[in-house]
Amino acid sequence: MNPDESESHLFSTRVPGDDEAAESDPFSTRPPPDPNDASNGSPADASDGEPVYQSEFSTRVDQSLDTHGDVSESGSGDASATASFRSPMRFRVLRPHAKGGLGQVSLAQDTELKRQVAVKEIQDRYADLPESQARFVFEAEVTGRLEHPGIVPVYALGRHHDGRPYYAMRFISGTAMDDAIKQLHRSPDANTFDRRLRDLLNRFISVCNTIDYAHSRGYIHRDLKPANVMLGEYAETLVVDWGLAKQIGAPEANTEKAQTNDQDGPLGRVADSDHQHGRGKTRAGRAVGTPQYMAPEQAAGDIEKIGPHTDIYCLGTTLYHLLTGIAPLADQGKMSISQLLRRIQQGEIPPPISVRPATRKTLDAICRTAMAIDPKDRYASARLLAQDIENELADERVSVVPESISDRAGRWMRKHRGITVTAGVSLFALTLLSTAFYAVTQSTLDRTRRYLQISQLEQQFDSAIHAETQRQRDAAIVSDAITPPESLITSSRQMIDQIETLRRKETPDFEDTNRRLSLLGNWTSAIEQLSRKRMNRDLHATLVSEVDRFGKSFPYTDLPGFDEEITRLKRLARDRIAQWYPVASPELSEPQFVSIRGVPTRASDPLEQETVSVLDTPPGNVQVSARFTGDTAQARSVGIVLSESNDPSVENSGYRFLLADQSYHPIYDNDARPSIAEANRRNSLMAFIIRGEDILRVQPVTLSPRPDAAGDSLPKLTARRERGTLLTFLIDDEQIRFEDLFPIPPDQPGQIGLVCPPDMGVQEFIVEAQRDRANVERFVESGSERENQSVPSLQTEEVADPIEQGDRAFSEGDFVAARRFYEQLPGNVEALAKTALTLEFLDPDEYPVVLRKIINDYAPEGVESENVRQWYLYAGVKLFLHYLRQPDERSRADWVLSRLRVNYDLEDVQSLIPEVERQSFTQTLLRPGKRTRVLFGNDGDIEELEGTIELLSNNPRWRRLAYWRKADALQYDWNLSPEKARAAAAPILDRLIEEMGAAPSADTLDWITIVRDRIWIHILDGTYDEGKALLVRSIGEQRERIPTSRLPLLIDRARLLYAEAPSNDQEAIDDLKYFLQRVNPETPPQGIHVTHYGEACGILGILYERRGDTEAAEEIWRAGRRRNWGPWRSDPASIVTAKGAIMVLETETPEPILAARTNGYSQIEWQQIVDELFAGSGLSDVAIRNMVFNSEQVPDEWIQTVAEKCFSGPRGRAIGDATLLHQIPLMQTNTGGVTLILYQAIVHLTMGGEEVFETYPEFDEIVFDRCGRLMSAFQEDRIGWNEMAFILASFTGSWNERSFVKLSEKLDDHDLSAGFALIFALMQQVKNDDVQKSRSIVENFVLPDSEELPSLYRRIATDRLGPFEDSP
Repeated sequence: MNPDESESHLFSTRVPGDDEAAESDPFSTRPPPDPNDASNGSPADASDGEPVYQSEFSTRVDQSLDTHGDVSESGSGDASATASFRSPMRFRVLRPHAKGGLGQVSLAQDTELKRQVAVKEIQDRYADLPESQARFVFEAEVTGRLEHPGIVPVYALGRHHDGRPYYAMRFISGTAMDDAIKQLHRSPDANTFDRRLRDLLNRFISVCNTIDYAHSRGYIHRDLKPANVMLGEYAETLVVDWGLAKQIGAPEANTEKAQTNDQDGPLGRVADSDHQHGRGKTRAGRAVGTPQYMAPEQAAGDIEKIGPHTDIYCLGTTLYHLLTGIAPLADQGKMSISQLLRRIQQGEIPPPISVRPATRKTLDAICRTAMAIDPKDRYASARLLAQDIENELADERVSVVPESISDRAGRWMRKHRGITVTAGVSLFALTLLSTAFYAVTQSTLDRTRRYLQISQLEQQFDSAIHAETQRQRDAAIVSDAITPPESLITSSRQMIDQIETLRRKETPDFEDTNRRLSLLGNWTSAIEQLSRKRMNRDLHATLVSEVDRFGKSFPYTDLPGFDEEITRLKRLARDRIAQWYPVASPELSEPQFVSIRGVPTRASDPLEQETVSVLDTPPGNVQVSARFTGDTAQARSVGIVLSESNDPSVENSGYRFLLADQSYHPIYDNDARPSIAEANRRNSLMAFIIRGEDILRVQPVTLSPRPDAAGDSLPKLTARRERGTLLTFLIDDEQIRFEDLFPIPPDQPGQIGLVCPPDMGVQEFIVEAQRDRANVERFVESGSERENQSVPSLQTEEVADPIEQGDRAFSEGDFVAARRFYEQLPGNVEALAKTALTLEFLDPDEYPVVLRKIINDYAPEGVESENVRQWYLYAGVKLFLHYLRQPDERSRADWVLSRLRVNYDLEDVQSLIPEVERQSFTQTLLRPGKRTRVLFGNDGDIEELEGTIELLSNNPRWRRLAYWRKADALQYDWNLSPEKARAAAAPILDRLIEEMGAAPSADTLDWITIVRDRIWIHILDGTYDEGKALLVRSIGEQRERIPTSRLPLLIDRARLLYAEAPSNDQEAIDDLKYFLQRVNPETPPQGIHVTHYGEACGILGILYERRGDTEAAEEIWRAGRRRNWGPWRSDPASIVTAKGAIMVLETETPEPILAARTNGYSQIEWQQIVDELFAGSGLSDVAIRNMVFNSEQVPDEWIQTVAEKCFSGPRGRAIGDATLLHQIPLMQTNTGGVTLILYQAIVHLTMGGEEVFETYPEFDEIVFDRCGRLMSAFQEDRIGWNEMAFILASFTGSWNERSFVKLSEKLDDHDLSAGFALIFALMQQVKNDDVQKSRSIVENFVLPDSEELPSLYRRIATDRLGPFEDSP
């Protein structure tokens, strides 16, 4: 087989399928064909004889982006153009070539024209996004329209059989300009540098001319940078990546003032994706481009001011990079995107000459003009910028540099050196003869000579520094020779002194600060380069000596910041001794491992233990790397263990760094926990950092499939512990970090181990160690030569750290000793916080007092100490959670949260707070608005969510989740009518749908569920057309082309169709049947949740039942029962900590409705459903569950009866139908369910069953109304949890007269009080057979004023308890 063909796949420039879909496609990038134009052909003609390549089970959305054959001037091919490409095999991919932010480029063979081309297509992770497809096609169209030697020609635009667009273009063999710039600044000598600089400046001129051409054709690029300039092998210079291009004058979409940052790396492209119909649509306030190369108006997101002058600025930043070797602000240290954009807007960018003092002043002036803050101060066109570069290279006058007579003379002399020499000699002779008569002329010549001498000295200095920099960068240079020699320091100082002496004849106080800084930068850079070498004792001595020489010998110690630089270098020298060194590791051999094909493979373990110890943990910092191999479909977890206890009887010791399913728990592990491969398929694979039995950090990970399709490739795992507290887990290049506040003592003896199940191999196992800080101090001290050996060193005596001593006592459970050690440091925030944690065990009343002292007295505003910030945050989180557990302390909890919001964001919480408390903290923040909270009131939720949104502002998913919760809270607002509540929630959902649809990182299941919530509102509002339009944008119109992850939206389309008109039931049935056909619940597809399948079965059964086909309805309802198809089971603990759609779907299970229509529940199943319904809503749900369902006084059969009957009977079935069909509001689905539980308990437990409806026809209406009124009283806070628990206890036969009197007073509803008094009375008879007490309750609380009550009450009391005398 041809090696090129073995990896190839095929492209076609034909349109698969018929053209009818393309004509109606809302995402099409060209106008639909004229139906009256015969040349377009009919749909039948277009599809005649053509196979449909779309798979029925395709996971990609075919957005019907039309295929354009060869791209015409308009960017869209006509029918004839498309027809000319009949072969489906025109482009054959040979190999991948490059990958960018959105697209990827491959080298391909054009089979028709027998040439190699470049084929660009969308990366898989963006392939399903309509906005990405539209932007990609727009890029191809723009590139195809701009015909210029500096722009890559496009040969064809087409699409894959699954709908993804691609285009073919000329393949350029060469390099990017940013790589050429790197080579420029690595030049070995000044001559090579000047030659390369001249070449790149000529290339830059070509870029300017290309951009000037694009501007003349009405387009601006908006993302110019060296990486987007290709330099061909044959002098071609091409501007590429027109994906952010914009048509000048095109209208903008100014509908939303929200800034969105989609980044390709730490300072990647902040790009807007809304490019449709040949126009770049950019929201106001949104920054578009690559941050470091943005113009101020781009950084501000001011779309009204973006124009050709924006590209001029970007050309200036490209020139800046060319001249200095770095992008603007790249040398200013680590900063956030917002800080970077702010500095760009304010023009806080150092000029090129200050970054690289050797930069010629004319080039510096050209660059600064192009990068002027005010667009009016920039070059008027790219061509004028190019002309100034041309003039500079030709030593002609540059328009932006004022030129004096001496400058003009100097330039003239440089261009006419022979004449200059002759003229100089003549002038000298003439001057000697005319001295007495031409004194002024003599003075001018002196100044000229002085300027020439200064220029010569400056060039000598700059060349010497440049040559020294290149010498230091030589890879072969020995360590001792890296720093500048004394001769260079001396000559440099002399040249600077001469320059300053000459300059001071005109400027008395002149100091050449730039060259002084240049000398300092060269020296400090050399020291830093020396520090990066692999360190040993001798080299460290050299480093310390060189820092000392620098401090003593640098000639300009009065430079600003010099003292700080000395301090920094001394700290660097001390720190760099702590280098990683390899640790000899034993071979992985029998009995734990056996060799299979040369790979150590874990042998079977009779004790079924996955963890195996390998070697002792070395002192200091430790790093362990391992690469596992084997069948991930069998292995449930792999990982690394550090500091494991030497005592084999101690379980779950040390630090564990694991890959496992999200259901993993260090103590209560589940034998049915999915394998790594299964967890990866379900998107539930997590990376864990665990200390002992505490989960410290959890983060989702995704494994890539193996080429042999035998499972998933396991990444290289690296576990690292530094400074005793910093834990790092690397999964290939993905990094998770956690600062452990209560670490295992670093010097505690322990083992390094592997979590390696049987049959898993270990391809690579490397252990490295690093001396810790204490060892560094001793190493430096012992390695330093002392002048007086007899003088003892004070540093050799170690003083015990009270915090370390306290930590050790705390870990041993001796809280009294720990407190005593911590209190030795009364002003230390860490010691105070840890003192509080001991008080949590020793003196709970004093515990919040100490935490409050920290929050009041040690606020970290303006404090640089990370230790203070860390412990202040930890104390704040602990105090916040403490107050939340106190019913009357909510205002104090809000106060603590307001203090934390000033200084922290969610990332701080993620990296500093242990997993259990972090989950509790963030879930508490997001708890307001949870749907099950409607049972417990939601006062203050909206206000609390507003603050939460602010705190979570830097984490897109959590912020969106908070907004989503706010939409729910609005729909539960009792102060709004249902219509107004939905009107307030709808815009939030619309914004979330748009934002998440444009964000590649957004969770698909979250997005799907929010779309479903919006369809729900459309159903209730009767806005069916708007709902249909949203569904078309989301899933198109053809079921066969819906990706699996979006299939749940078919359920909502069925709901919408049936709500619009019951006559649409057949189309709704077809949608539901198709969903069930695509989804096999025994092997659930990725993105399908347990709720989805149950919902589809439930709704389909309702439609069958309403058609009269009861048998089919019952069959499909049984199929939807979870017990019949498993294996999914919900864990209440995981629901409580769940995020987004998972939490919503888990607590909206259709199981109670399906159970009532089939074969009911077992007690275990019902309790599980109760756990799901109440999970995450607060502690009070535990009380209700224990009171009603777990009470020993309530027989099991009663629990089963209420569970099975909850949604049975006319009332229950009606509410169940409306709930599944989304024909009642969100709030009513929850209140209705709880009201039904109470109602059915009265019907079946108190009255004995549904026969009561025949005996008392009015019973149904009256009792359900009273149950609803009781729920309203609870939600309106007229009664609280104590009163509700008292009412629910009636079903256990409980009664207390004083409590009932208090309840009646709070209800302030005689009818309602009397009705529940009757329930209490009847339950005394049923449960306790105490008729006397039953009659007493009726006589005291029902019969008085009975004429004002429904007659039903007296009739039931009389029928069940016998006749009563008239009450007084």
